[in-house]
Amino acid sequence: MASLGVLQPRSHIRVIVRPKGGLDLKKVSLIRLAQALETAAKLSPEKTLETIVCPNITQNIVVVSTPASLNAGAYAALRLIRLGSTEYHVSAYTAASDDTCKRVI
Repeated sequence: MASLGVLQPRSHIRVIVRPKGGLDLKKVSLIRLAQALETAAKLSPEKTLETIVCPNITQNIVVVSTPASLNAGAYAALRLIRLGSTEYHVSAYTAASDDTCKRVI
């Protein structure tokens, strides 16, 4: 796990997780958030050793960066996470890699 501002390896796959239902990332610890994402994705701690979790407080999103495509798929499939006794809906998707063209047509 890492905080915002950490350079993510180019080989990693990035997944954007956008919380819904009033979850304010400013009020959640990075450790609790990373554990909630890992649990919701049904991934063991051993499988997420190289995973980087970076909350973007300004946009209220989380960028999850992982070298494992199976882990990226599990994170991208997330629809619900639990923090304490509260469940929050999320939308998640895989971000375009750095070597692709990104433009509006």
